[in-house]
Amino acid sequence: MQILDTELKDVKILILDKREDIRGCVEVTINNEEMARQGIHFECKEQRIYHISKKGTFYGIHFQTISHPQKKIIHLLAGRGIDYIIDLQKDSPTYKKWTAFELKGNDNQHIYIPQGYGHAFLSLEDNTTQIFTVSEHFYKNESMKIRFDDQQINLSFPIDIAIISNQDKNAPYLAEIDYEV
Repeated sequence: MQILDTELKDVKILILDKREDIRGCVEVTINNEEMARQGIHFECKEQRIYHISKKGTFYGIHFQTISHPQKKIIHLLAGRGIDYIIDLQKDSPTYKKWTAFELKGNDNQHIYIPQGYGHAFLSLEDNTTQIFTVSEHFYKNESMKIRFDDQQINLSFPIDIAIISNQDKNAPYLAEIDYEV
């Protein structure tokens, strides 16, 4: 496993080792020992698979508070999408800054998102399948959202958002919430 730094502190790109033979290929998706050697401490508590049928489907900006913070590993099995990571740590030099990564199904690249960051995703193709692995269970009372078009964050979208849930569309702006990550 190769682990690459990004412009946001502790957000990493994980490039998996792939072994192939006449039967096909295998990738080790999470190797806690290897990750720990490189400074990532991650214990999977829950894994979800999102089957996103339509291009332009948007999820986010979501995060959990300090009571039950989540670290995340994101990977696509099929399709294509943009993964957004937003620094929500008020004492960070990159507070409110974001970065985005294009992910493609079967590209052996994962994105590691530590606690303290918001997360959003936009599908760029129909029939996109995402694996979403988290270090903490979902707690509704600790889950928070920020409006997708918040000008303090100012996300840039390469395509129009075609599908967005009411909870994401009507989420509060960053200035309207009080939180601790």
